[in-house]
Order: sequence, then C-alpha cells, then structure tokens
Amino acid sequence: KAHTPTKQEQKFIDDVSSVLRDQMNRQIERAIENNELNKDVSDIDEEEANKTAQEILAFIVAYMLVRGQTTYTEGIALLKANNIPIDATSEFIVSTLTRADYQAYLVNVAKSYSKETAESIRNVLAQGQEMGLNKEELATRLREIMNTDEWRVQRLARTEEHRSANKSSVDAMSQLMNETGTKIYKVWHTVSASPCEFCQAMNGKRELVTDSFLPKGGS
Repeated sequence: KAHTPTKQEQKFIDDVSSVLRDQMNRQIERAIENNELNKDVSDIDEEEANKTAQEILAFIVAYMLVRGQTTYTEGIALLKANNIPIDATSEFIVSTLTRADYQAYLVNVAKSYSKETAESIRNVLAQGQEMGLNKEELATRLREIMNTDEWRVQRLARTEEHRSANKSSVDAMSQLMNETGTKIYKVWHTVSASPCEFCQAMNGKRELVTDSFLPKGGS
C-alpha cells in the first residue's frame, strides 16, 4: 500500500539522501576534473566507500535507537501482560555486532551505488561523443545526472529506512529475550483482500523473532 512517511521517517530519508547525493556529486565532479572524456570511468575506492558507509551508519544508529526503544517498550508491555518478570530489562541499545554488520553491508551498498553512477556517467560520455559536445557541454550534461538519477537516491534512502526500522524491531525483541530468558515469537498475518498463493501459504506461520520466516534460498 502507498505509505506517506512520518516526519521522523522523512527526516531519516532526507539525511541519507544527502549523503548519497554527495557521493554522486563527488564522482561526477572527479570525472569532469580529470577530463575523463571517455568510457573508462572508475568507481569509488575502498576509502571513499567506507566514508559513505560511516556517514550513513551514523544516521542509521540514531534512527534505530529511537525505533528500537519504541518496540522495546511495547515488548515490555507484552511481557507484563503475560505476567513475565521484567526486572532484568533496561533500555534498548544498538549492539556492536549490529553496527559492524551494518557497516560491512553499507560499504557494499556504496560500491554498488557507485557502479550505477559510473554507468550513468559512461552513458552521458558516449552520447556526448556521438553528438560532438565539447568539454563544457559535457560537464553540463554530467551534472544533470544529479537530477535524472534522483530516483536512485530516493530508492536507496527509503530502502534503508525500512531495513533499519525492521532491524531495530527484531533487535529490540531479541534483547528482551536475552534479558528475560523468554521466547518471543512473530506470526505471519496475511491481510490482503486477494493475497497471492505464496502469502496464503505463509499465513499463520510462527517463528522466533530472531529467525527468518523462510531460509535464504527456501521456497
């Protein structure tokens, strides 16, 4: 269903979008500055990929702390409603493992995003060569990529909003399980008026919140 982001969600999307635009802009300006008027356009290096990942991770950790604490509070209410002691509970934290895993994942995201940008640059250079554009005209066309590829920025930023929100919810419940020694489950509810056969097959499936409804490669 169509979803209008809340102010909190939109701020996160805007913050991440800004980092992605900066990376794209640096890549375009580097191509112009180096006079790379051919199709041999390099992607970002490991250092720049790590820089982009760290900048995005800072926003993600802050966002996860807020979203995770909300789920954590809901989980405590769930435990209390079932007369389960909550003396060992505290407050939600983003674990070191989650941060490390997210950092590694974001480095790959930055590299993949860079490859897409490089491909856009190559396409513009190829078109410019066919049209006989000079360096200044090519530079103008290259900078227009910032507008024509804005959809990529939005796609990635929204994906990370969903991913980090879901991850924080799972981590919050996982933390409660560890603190209280209680197993917490999730159940797949199919609520569409006309669900596909796959969602129908999953309806009612029950798993620990830390487990996947389907293993990778499962069917």
